[in-house]
Amino acid sequence: MVAVFAAVAIALLSRLSTSKALTQFLKNDVGGVHEKQLRDLTEAHRRHIAGMKHESSREILRLRSDVNNAALKFDRLYNEHDYISSMYQEQVRHTQEQEDRIEYLEKKLQEFGQSTPISRVPFSAPPSQITFSNPPRRERPNEVFHSIPLASPLAQVAEDQDE
Repeated sequence: MVAVFAAVAIALLSRLSTSKALTQFLKNDVGGVHEKQLRDLTEAHRRHIAGMKHESSREILRLRSDVNNAALKFDRLYNEHDYISSMYQEQVRHTQEQEDRIEYLEKKLQEFGQSTPISRVPFSAPPSQITFSNPPRRERPNEVFHSIPLASPLAQVAEDQDE
């Protein structure tokens, strides 16, 4: 009986010591796993932040490029506007000079008793004299085109060339 009691006591002690050892091992292992998870999360967060910074810098460069392209287009349009405005002003000035010369020459002719043979006529007709006729309407046969397959003109040309 003592042997059975001793065997039961040894079994209980070994079980308790095994469970304590197992609990201690798991406690240490869980702590290590927790630390590894924190390190992995920290590393993943660092990579994510680095990727976001890189993507942000690329997007900023793209947007700056878009702004620079828009500024170049605006400058080009502004310069074209200036050029067209200056050309228009030059044309107006030139036309005014021509009209002034014509008036001067007409006055000189009238002083000598001569008149200009051609009266000044506007370059375009007045709106009351401008009429447009309606465009000609297409004559469509009463047959339905969808039901009758017709040879296309291009096919007819190809057939004529083959003959």
